[in-house]
Amino acid sequence: MRVRVVDLLAIASVPAVLLGVFALPRSTRLALALRYVEPSIQTAYTMHFVHLQVEHLLTNVVAYLLAVPLVYLLAVLAGRRRWFYAGFVTYLAVFPFVLSGLNVILPRARIGFGFSGLNMAFLGLLPVVLTAYAGDAFGGVDLDDAPLLFFAGAALVGILTASYASAGPLVAVGAVAAGAPYLHRMVARRRLRRALRDANPAVGYAELSIGAILVFVALLVAAFPAHPVGEGSVRNVYLHVLGYAMGFIVSFATFRLQTWRRSAGQVAGPVRTDGGAASRGDGASDADRDAADDEGFEG
Repeated sequence: MRVRVVDLLAIASVPAVLLGVFALPRSTRLALALRYVEPSIQTAYTMHFVHLQVEHLLTNVVAYLLAVPLVYLLAVLAGRRRWFYAGFVTYLAVFPFVLSGLNVILPRARIGFGFSGLNMAFLGLLPVVLTAYAGDAFGGVDLDDAPLLFFAGAALVGILTASYASAGPLVAVGAVAAGAPYLHRMVARRRLRRALRDANPAVGYAELSIGAILVFVALLVAAFPAHPVGEGSVRNVYLHVLGYAMGFIVSFATFRLQTWRRSAGQVAGPVRTDGGAASRGDGASDADRDAADDEGFEG
């Protein structure tokens, strides 16, 4: 698998849009922000690309450049480029309306703006592609292990917000309880221990996995600060939680269903009498099939 110039241009288009919107007059940007008591379809979408302070803009651009290229690289190396684009298009085309709609159901005399909710959606995709990448590079894990990292992140969110959100401790405890079966499933499997013992990945694969986890933790800490109230503004941690949770749930459920349907198709596929592979059960891995699909688009 290789990185494509068109992919890099697609990724770079988002910071370019954010910078372009920031260059607009302040009055125009305010008109594009979402007023919770007077929402509109237009501002429900545009609010996510609006920033009023340069510090806010730079924070979200840096977070985007840390999360999204990393998600893309992991997806490409795992042979799941289509997974990245499915998330990329969904998060940018659909999630703005959904996140805004879930915000206006709690009306308050404020305006909403900023890309952080969508950044958190991309961060929610990270456990999915990281699990796929780790399974391809080391073996012993599969897509069903992705919730473990998601719940670990949710537990961290609960801890970080415990000082000002009454639900924080409950979220932390609930996430630990929900993640415990996945941890037990992973640790108990002999094939994981065997994979870790026999793993001989190419140089940089282990380092990339560790780096991805560090970025994951760092961005969660940045998104849920100890003091969410700043000068004249309040960090919308509710939006961050929504983005993170929906980014993971939608991607995991979609890709898990695709994997299940593909596996079911292999089992039900016709069996050849000459000892060859079945027409749909050829034994190829998901990564191999996605790689073939990606190559088909290059021609």
